[in-house]
Amino acid sequence: LTVWAEFDPSGIWGLHHITKPIIVVHVEAVVTTKESEKRLKALRLETQKRDPMHNLLKKAGVKFKEKWTRVQPS
Repeated sequence: LTVWAEFDPSGIWGLHHITKPIIVVHVEAVVTTKESEKRLKALRLETQKRDPMHNLLKKAGVKFKEKWTRVQPS
């Protein structure tokens, strides 16, 4: 799992009146599973619904770009 964000540093440090210092959060998840793409999508949606940080940032107007990749176990 890799998570990173695009942000305005002047807003993060309080140097300027920036109402939304975090602009976009990128999530890249690689999931090793035998489950189908449909089940992986269901997991992603349920995770978004239940994750308090995701919901807090969404309500603050932060955009999310997510890429979930399914890998078959060896």
